[in-house]
Amino acid sequence: MRRVLLLGGGVAAALAAAAAAYLAIGNGAGGPPLSGTVAAFAATSPEAAPEITFSDAGGNTLTLDDFAGQVVLLNFWATWCAPCVREMPALDRVQRSLGDEGLAVVALGLDQDGLDAIEPFFREHDLDNLAIYLDPAYATPAPFGVIGLPTTIVIDREGRVVGRLDGWAEWDAPEAETLLRHYLGPPP
Repeated sequence: MRRVLLLGGGVAAALAAAAAAYLAIGNGAGGPPLSGTVAAFAATSPEAAPEITFSDAGGNTLTLDDFAGQVVLLNFWATWCAPCVREMPALDRVQRSLGDEGLAVVALGLDQDGLDAIEPFFREHDLDNLAIYLDPAYATPAPFGVIGLPTTIVIDREGRVVGRLDGWAEWDAPEAETLLRHYLGPPP
């Protein structure tokens, strides 16, 4: 009987250690706070962001290196995606709210019609704080493993992917801003 209890204690200790390691990456010791609209955010061990190219409204080619030193909220969206449409105003507001703290919201439009679809959408929805970024060829989602829209990837100031949220979120909700401030850290 005593052996079983010792074995059980060893199994319990191993499970506790595994749970602690899991929580250290996600919502636990040192991990980002997750609740409310961002409760489904999946924190990951930092790894270099894939190299992608996309364009801005002026036709300039950009990469994520153009946002070096900032926390990037990389959002894959399209005008025809209802949850994306719902999410865009919150992305605009969080850019206004946290942009001065080093947040760059890169809402990457995947519309096949490019600027012809996205520019009127921005005007219609009064998206004044976001820059227009485009990928009408739909080349950027695959390197990030995006399979549905919207998907948002958080990239830290060192250019490493640190987490993602598949689906929409109210990015300017208090719990979302708390999550983002976790990665922003002290102002630069």
